[in-house]
Amino acid sequence: MISCCPDLLSSSEAWFRLSNGVMAVFFAMASYVQLNDPDAVVWIVAYALPCFASISEALQASWWSRRLRTRFTSTAMMLSGGLLGLSIWFWLQDATCIGFNLVTCEHGRESGGAGISLIWLLLLRRRTEAAGWKRATLSATLSLLPVAVWVALLMGD
Repeated sequence: MISCCPDLLSSSEAWFRLSNGVMAVFFAMASYVQLNDPDAVVWIVAYALPCFASISEALQASWWSRRLRTRFTSTAMMLSGGLLGLSIWFWLQDATCIGFNLVTCEHGRESGGAGISLIWLLLLRRRTEAAGWKRATLSATLSLLPVAVWVALLMGD
C-alpha cells in the first residue's frame, strides 16, 4: 500500500483504472509489433483504438464523457468485430494452418488479438460510473490474461 493514501488501491475504481493502464500498455505493444505485418495499418489502428480508450479510462480524462466513451467504443467494436470475423474466415480457409492452433497461424493470432480487443471494448462500453468489485475483478483478470499469454509465448520462442 502507498503510505500517503492507504486506501488508494483498496477501491474497486482504482483496480479498474489500474487494469485499464495494463491493457493500454498491452494494446500499445500490440500496435508496435504490427509494424512488419503486410496489413500493418489496419492492425495498428485496431489496437490503437482500445489503447486510447484504456488510457482515457485509466487517467480519467475530463473530456472522456459517458456519451463519448459509448460512441468511441461502439465504433472501435465495429472495427474489431469485423476484423474478428474476417480473421476467422481466412483462418478457416487457410490450408497451411495445421489443426486450428491459434498460435501457429497468422490468421489465428489475428483472430485472438481482435477477440481480446472486442472483449475489452465491450467491458469499457458497458462500464457504469461505480465500477463495483465484480467489474474490477473481471477487468483485472482480463487485463492479466493476455499479458500472461504473451509472456508465455515469448518464453517459448
